Amino acid sequence: MKKRQEYDWLNDPFDEEAQKAELQKAHSSQSRSCILVILVLLVLIIVLALFGCSVFAELNSFE
Repeated sequence: MKKRQEYDWLNDPFDEEAQKAELQKAHSSQSRSCILVILVLLVLIIVLALFGCSVFAELNSFE
């Protein structure tokens, strides 16, 4: 005999409000991650630019 699957009323897969909230949460998490990656890249570029300028300045001072 096949067991019939029971419907989970507490975790309704067709609950539109819950789906909307879950989707919003995923989008906000994704956008936060994207902003964080961009900020880290900007800081890295600035640090490398400052380091490169200081090394270039030291090389020019030997002339």
